[in-house]
Amino acid sequence: MKKLILCGLLFTWGLFLAHPLSAMTLSPREKEHLQFRFQNIYNELDLLVKNHHVDHADVERQARDFRDLHTFERIPFSEQLSELRSQLTTAAAQMGLQLKSFRITQRSKPGKKIPTHLFTDEKPFRPAVDQIVKTISFETEVEGNQTQAQAWMNTWSEEILRLAEPDPVSPLKPVSGNRFQIRGRAYTFLPAKFPSLDPRNPLELLPPRARQHLTDFSRSEPALWHLVTEIKSLYPQAKPFYKNREEFLMNDARLSFYLSKTRFKK
Repeated sequence: MKKLILCGLLFTWGLFLAHPLSAMTLSPREKEHLQFRFQNIYNELDLLVKNHHVDHADVERQARDFRDLHTFERIPFSEQLSELRSQLTTAAAQMGLQLKSFRITQRSKPGKKIPTHLFTDEKPFRPAVDQIVKTISFETEVEGNQTQAQAWMNTWSEEILRLAEPDPVSPLKPVSGNRFQIRGRAYTFLPAKFPSLDPRNPLELLPPRARQHLTDFSRSEPALWHLVTEIKSLYPQAKPFYKNREEFLMNDARLSFYLSKTRFKK
């Protein structure tokens, strides 16, 4: 009887000890999938480190473009309404018009909140216009004749520094006698920030049974584990360089909007 009990215990212990390693056996499909994901993460980090000087140069080039195009003077980060009114008044006088009134009729509401964090294997993110730009609708009243009023509107893009454009639906309306109501739009950039980018943690991609027995997994799948350790080693070096990518993508969204509203084209 004692021998039977002892044999049973030995058999149970044997199963317990053998289970973790046998549980680490992955199917060919699982191995292929993890190999693909891990290799992509490693390649991404490796290229980020190798190309960080080029990425930084791209951001600096964007900064020069912003300066050369006066982007943030024409679309500032604050409303600066007194400056806008002053520029419109000066341009009107040059056309023989007198600006009698200027008022804000509407401010656009911000769009959906930009995510704070994204994984780099997710669908590429590009901010929508209403996430980075506020539209300010305004209404003016000028004194002069209709030809002058029409010509004044057409000169906004060239004669005033602030980027303004006539209302696309109903820009000009006679009020009385020689007075005309003119509607337009100006813009400000919102202080939006691009989501923080990160690759996936390779350990989180492992099957649950492998995550629970990492030592056994490392022994049963040395090639995959080697990639995991390479990723973990490279990540601290690569992480700071994601800032270049985040800044570049936000700059690109702002510059694209600016160019869509001006005569300049990429």
